[in-house]
Amino acid sequence: MVEARRQLLADLLQNQRYLPLEQICIRLSISAATARRDLSELERTGRIRRTPGGALTDFSDKFPSFAERLGRDSDRKSALARQVLPHLASGSTVYIDGGTTPFALARLLPEAEIPGLKVVTNSLPVVEL
Repeated sequence: MVEARRQLLADLLQNQRYLPLEQICIRLSISAATARRDLSELERTGRIRRTPGGALTDFSDKFPSFAERLGRDSDRKSALARQVLPHLASGSTVYIDGGTTPFALARLLPEAEIPGLKVVTNSLPVVEL
């Protein structure tokens, strides 16, 4: 059973390339501790690479770069970002993560001219805007 679950996890990662720990737990109906043990074993055997908060496969040549991911579904990301703008009030604070969809929102903020808006981010691309 353990080996079957680990194989399923390896297959999931092969298909998805990256999965956060939370998604691994949900998809396999396992605890975070079990997921971590399985990830450690898969990493030990060289099948995956662990990351902070998740795991991925074939990082060096198959994981798409930020620029590649930014180009995927860019129209949908921009549309979603435009839907967020009306919900940002004057003087509010917005936290923008490092993904490409939040980046689409960050691109729109200067033209939105929201008085007193504070932006907090851990994303270098957002900081560089």
